[in-house]
Amino acid sequence: MEARLKEDGQIFDLWEHVDANSVQTPPQEVYRCLEAEGFPIKYARVPIIDGVI
Repeated sequence: MEARLKEDGQIFDLWEHVDANSVQTPPQEVYRCLEAEGFPIKYARVPIIDGVI
């Protein structure tokens, strides 16, 4: 795509219509779906804080 953009310099937007059931927000949802499709996914959440408790 980058090469094509350099050739013609054109950028366009595209809206894809989705329903509420197809939206996956938390990473864990996405990883579960990929794992169900056979990808070797290991999900681990590492909390990050600013050091102030």
